[in-house]
Amino acid sequence: MHAQAHEKVIAMRPATPIVPTDEEFRTAWLLFLALHDDPSVTAADHLLGWLRGHPKRVRALNEALTLWALTGAALIASRHEDPEAARRLQ
Repeated sequence: MHAQAHEKVIAMRPATPIVPTDEEFRTAWLLFLALHDDPSVTAADHLLGWLRGHPKRVRALNEALTLWALTGAALIASRHEDPEAARRLQ
């Protein structure tokens, strides 16, 4: 990244961290799951409309997606370490 672009990104960061509430995290999680379970324009629009409401909601979605990814990575790792344990999870 060029120095100027990096400086712009730093300047755009808020002075205080944006920390979502538990309720925002729960809503992000449920909206993501709804989109995952039924990938449709309606579900996507619902999620996008909610995200536009506040920057903390974007952070909440990021945390929900991180949890989803880490859970999947843990499941994959457990399959490689103990194939029998992976069969019990199914």
